[in-house]
Amino acid sequence: NILKTNSNHTELRPKLVIGFAAETENVDQNAEAKLKRKGCDWILANAVGKDDNGVEKAFGTDENQIYFKTQSGNETWKRMSKQRIAEKLVEHIISELN
Repeated sequence: NILKTNSNHTELRPKLVIGFAAETENVDQNAEAKLKRKGCDWILANAVGKDDNGVEKAFGTDENQIYFKTQSGNETWKRMSKQRIAEKLVEHIISELN
């Protein structure tokens, strides 16, 4: 697995390893488990599939909700545009690397 290999590579490990998880159920718990199992620094997870009203949650939509997991804490990002999610992720990366 590429994510686990990058996370555990002692000589060439990037300063920040970020994983992504598209989950159909138990998003929060599965993301937490993946963060630990893969050894990465951060996981951004989202729910995929349809909600109770049959509306697609992530794919083919302009918005998403993210579960942001780190080794030191967790945040649940409210549903927002995918553009804003990308901007927020970049802000976190800049903050982490500075």
